[in-house]
Amino acid sequence: FWNLIRQYGHLRPKRMTLSNLMIKSSIWTVAFGLAGAALSIAQNELVFQSSNPQGLAMDLLKGLNSVVTIFMIASLAYYRYCFMVYQLLSEHVKLDRPMNYRPITWRSVLQDKGFWLEVIVCGVHLPPTCTFTIEFETFQGFILYRAETVFCALSSVRLYLFLRLFREWALRDLPRRHTVELIAAVRLGTRFAFKRILNDMGGVAFISVLWLVSVLVLGYLFRAVENTACQFQYEELHPKCSAPNALVWSFNHQEVPAENDTSLWNALWFTFITSTTVGYGDFTPKTHLGCGVAALAALTGIIPASMLAASLVHEIRWNTMEQFGLLVLHCQAEKDKIKVFATKLLAAWYRIHNKAYRELDADAAAEMRWRYKSALKRFAEAIRTTKMPIEDYAQSSAKIDEINRHSKYLKASCRNC
Repeated sequence: FWNLIRQYGHLRPKRMTLSNLMIKSSIWTVAFGLAGAALSIAQNELVFQSSNPQGLAMDLLKGLNSVVTIFMIASLAYYRYCFMVYQLLSEHVKLDRPMNYRPITWRSVLQDKGFWLEVIVCGVHLPPTCTFTIEFETFQGFILYRAETVFCALSSVRLYLFLRLFREWALRDLPRRHTVELIAAVRLGTRFAFKRILNDMGGVAFISVLWLVSVLVLGYLFRAVENTACQFQYEELHPKCSAPNALVWSFNHQEVPAENDTSLWNALWFTFITSTTVGYGDFTPKTHLGCGVAALAALTGIIPASMLAASLVHEIRWNTMEQFGLLVLHCQAEKDKIKVFATKLLAAWYRIHNKAYRELDADAAAEMRWRYKSALKRFAEAIRTTKMPIEDYAQSSAKIDEINRHSKYLKASCRNC
């Protein structure tokens, strides 16, 4: 193993350089992606404030969103380029392929299907002067959404870009992890990073933050899908917004007034209660999309709750060294009780050799002798155990179990004396 590391050790600086470049490009991708998501949220808030979707302020936000989206796509392309070069270098080390058997150029990035998939998922936004409405007319009623609201909800998908940064942050302190990953055939990816975080001291904090972020995102989505654009005051109102099914919705065989609740706190409270599977019923979804977001909040609440319970169990459970220290301390405490046990044994010996013992019947005398001999035998075993050096138990869990077994001998000696 170490011979292979020394053999390919000269490639380690190249791999570390590529890894650092991928981290930097991921940081820029996340920064531009979050900036675009923030601009989309600003557009949606202007819509909720009944601002004109074709106004100057809205077009300015859309133009800035287009600019940061272009920078995000450029950073994403640079990341894909570094990633493809890193894969080529990994194949050179693992499969002994020449470095020039598959040259990596920018055309290779543009021909990569994964790159275009990420561009479609993360690059969706509204360009300047572009606005429209999306209609939903079902048996429930007529619901109208502005394009700014829909694209704001779609921009939340950009949060997945944090996975790369999370992976690099969780594995940042592992020395020579790239070499070990190639030679030991261990995939040090996102799943390994999750396992390492959950089995570490920060597992509880990580799950709590993940839960909080899911509540914030789903709460904002719930607020977006529960409000119809027919209730916003625009210069030009949709012709169907005056229809009876747009003023009163039918949900669960009940007629509900089509009234908007733009309070973000109410939406966050609803998603938090739903994620904890409590559900007080003070807020309920009025649309089918709202029910879908509520179901998603319940699912995302169950998963972090189970992970949090598992992490807490892992935190409060004794590890091997703590169990060893606890049992050794217990053994030392039992050593201090040996003198008391010895005193009780001497008292039992005196009772056997006393005149009152001779006056007992044969069965009672035999039982007393048997109890005395059994206690004396266990006490002798405990004495032998306590004289053993502590260092003999510091190598394996089997010896820890041996300490526990002999500690029980001491307790049994105390009871039988």
